[in-house]
Amino acid sequence: MINDILINESNIEIIDGDFIKSSDFIDIYNEGEVCNSDEQFIIFKSGENTLEIDYSLDVDFSVDESAGNYYTPATKDICVDDFDVTIKSFKFNDMDVDLSKDLNLFLEKLIKNKI
Repeated sequence: MINDILINESNIEIIDGDFIKSSDFIDIYNEGEVCNSDEQFIIFKSGENTLEIDYSLDVDFSVDESAGNYYTPATKDICVDDFDVTIKSFKFNDMDVDLSKDLNLFLEKLIKNKI
């Protein structure tokens, strides 16, 4: 039953959550610190079914700095290189579901594509 719903990603929409959108990743950058968040959750709706996922998020950045000179100001460009999602728990219609390897990979991919 769960696989039939999860396979159709186009049928899944975000209805609630407390998570950082990928467009806001730059806002969480702190110089010299690892950028991660252990308390993220997202709730999807697929037809009459709800999928609630608790996860952690790790974001890798690269920074390109130029000291500038007399004619040009110093610059700092921050780029998001990659981000990883680690599933902590999953509920389907308010019921806890054990995570198989395939389900875990699918949920990680779903979150990466939707945020």
